[in-house]
Amino acid sequence: MRLQERHAAFKEWFIPKRKRRVGAVMVVIWVIGMVTNPSVHWSWSYIGGLGMFYFISAWPPELHDKR
Repeated sequence: MRLQERHAAFKEWFIPKRKRRVGAVMVVIWVIGMVTNPSVHWSWSYIGGLGMFYFISAWPPELHDKR
């Protein structure tokens, strides 16, 4: 399977519902990591930032654009 085909299959599989779930799990892992080992905050911030990005970006555009 070529890289483009695998990427298209992943985009089809990574629906907004799964994206929200993955984002929420990443944020929970980030919080647990910050509580258990706060000295390594820079690496955990990437996990939390990416988790927040996935979680917020998965909502429908109608909820973002309230004009």
